[in-house]
Amino acid sequence: MKLSYYKTNLNFGDELNVCLFQDILGIENVVHEPKIQWAEMIGIGSLFERLLMNKEQVRHRNKKLRKKSLLKRFKHTYHEFKKSPIEVFGTGFIHENHDLVVLSRKIDVIALRGKFSKEKLERIAGRTYSNLALGDPGLLCRELIDHAKIEKRFKLGIIPHYADKNIKAIKDLQIINKHSKIIDIQQEPYAFLQEIAQCDTIVSTAMHGLIAADSLDIPNLRLIVSNNLTGGDFKFHDYNSVFEHSDHHKIDLLRESLANEYLEDLPAYVNKFYKSRKNEVNSINNRLYDAFKNKSRFA
Repeated sequence: MKLSYYKTNLNFGDELNVCLFQDILGIENVVHEPKIQWAEMIGIGSLFERLLMNKEQVRHRNKKLRKKSLLKRFKHTYHEFKKSPIEVFGTGFIHENHDLVVLSRKIDVIALRGKFSKEKLERIAGRTYSNLALGDPGLLCRELIDHAKIEKRFKLGIIPHYADKNIKAIKDLQIINKHSKIIDIQQEPYAFLQEIAQCDTIVSTAMHGLIAADSLDIPNLRLIVSNNLTGGDFKFHDYNSVFEHSDHHKIDLLRESLANEYLEDLPAYVNKFYKSRKNEVNSINNRLYDAFKNKSRFA
């Protein structure tokens, strides 16, 4: 199966794609396909923009086609008609702007990350997607490790997005919180999950750090230390939209001082505001499993 996902930087959320389809869903021969036009599946990540074009790109494509002979245009049209649609499993958009307005190829939507992505796709596609499974497939990552058998070693795990790794506030938080650990998100999924499972609580600037913690039923809160993340809050709101308590609390160090007393005991602060999502995660995972099993041609 040809799978489209980001492979520029080693990153847990992106690398989790292969584990998801190969180790959890049981698909053999999963290979990375860098060109979206040849991919057969797109999964975890804010990747939907890869499947869109803006009006200028459409005009450019049509201009190139008009320069070709009638036979070549016919072959192109026939090829696009015969090509199987790309399957979309839990993908989301990176932001809410509407500059990209046309689908570049046929799609078969099995699941989307959240309600915001569903609403945006419906506006673009001009149709309604009903009875659609919603939720980030990263929530299935708990199937990769036996986390119940992993000993807790730290009261707090601090996970910076790779774009935030060198922000001073990350190290400062570790210093003022005893029995805490900074967890590198740029490692292979199994090792990353093992480190998360060793922690009682998690704060993360990376969305898939929070998703992994939700999957493992570890209390967590979003941490903000920079404006380095593309798309801002959109993907976080999209992910959280599938839960009853979608207004997930966050710690914004761009607005607050490290001198605030509560930051010296972040585990207590996380536990104060986090509401367990265990039952909801179970339901979401069941819907994702069922959707893939019943709708994917690769199941």
